[in-house]
Amino acid sequence: MTTLAIGHLRHVICSRLTTAEAFRLNIAEQLLKDSEIILCDDISKQMDVNEVAFVVDFLRDWAIKLNRAVIMAITPSSFDMLLMFSKCALLTAGSIVYFESTTKITQYFDSIGFPCPKFKNPCEFYVDMATHDHIFQAAAAESSARIEKLLECWEQSKPLQPTIPNTTALSIAYKPSVMAILIAFYRYSRYIFKVNTKYGARELSSLINKTFLSFSARPLHQFDVCSAPFSRIL
Repeated sequence: MTTLAIGHLRHVICSRLTTAEAFRLNIAEQLLKDSEIILCDDISKQMDVNEVAFVVDFLRDWAIKLNRAVIMAITPSSFDMLLMFSKCALLTAGSIVYFESTTKITQYFDSIGFPCPKFKNPCEFYVDMATHDHIFQAAAAESSARIEKLLECWEQSKPLQPTIPNTTALSIAYKPSVMAILIAFYRYSRYIFKVNTKYGARELSSLINKTFLSFSARPLHQFDVCSAPFSRIL
């Protein structure tokens, strides 16, 4: 709470918090859950520039230090704020027109014939390029043609995804880790015993029986014992 600058508000009722303080409290709650991924709505509509920069900077450092992921919808107020993110996804009507490193976005749009004018915010410019204009008929036709070109350019420029044979894909999908199963047992048992001891014992016994039946269907050497860190159990 201190790192998120809300330590001094620990005795304040939540309804009295400002929008920025309530959002930082929500982030603290997710961090306590040890979340692997944090999803954030567009916070730039509810906070000022300084508050948004503080939250983005904090989440970026958290994700880098703990190897986690933060996915945020945002309208950056400046190109410097956009560069605080590792990757940027620009969409139009549900389709991707750019999904790469933020440091490469200007180079990419320059290469396909959409250079950002001087003294204009690149963030606003690229969003405008990917936005349909339905106000006037001529503008609608022009924006549709532009967006079609953006989609076509991205399809041609994105790297080819490696194809995985069906047999390999199936073996990967159905190759659980012994350590991962032990971790799942540990976490599930903690939860069900906390809810109801008698019910938890019955459910855990049933789960163990089913799991060892599935183990008996395959040789043990097919399981990857060391694919999950033991520290995740603690």
